Amino acid sequence: MTLHSAKHWRFGLGKQVGPGTFLTTERIDGKKVRFETHFFEKEDVTGLFRNLDLGILSIKEIIREAAKKRAHWITIAEKGLG
Repeated sequence: MTLHSAKHWRFGLGKQVGPGTFLTTERIDGKKVRFETHFFEKEDVTGLFRNLDLGILSIKEIIREAAKKRAHWITIAEKGLG
């Protein structure tokens, strides 16, 4: 599973609607589209998997430095290990 990291360049953009969650509006094909995006800290990721009865086999934060920083959590989990 891939999840946005709080280190992603979009973190903090738009209106905050919850802890780590932001509502933004963009134009796609000439139409306004609203996105609600949650950004995760490592503790959020581990808590999410624990609550789903999933054991984490691997968790790694990937940060790609480019014109805009992209950051994601890459996780591999298995049911019943949580």
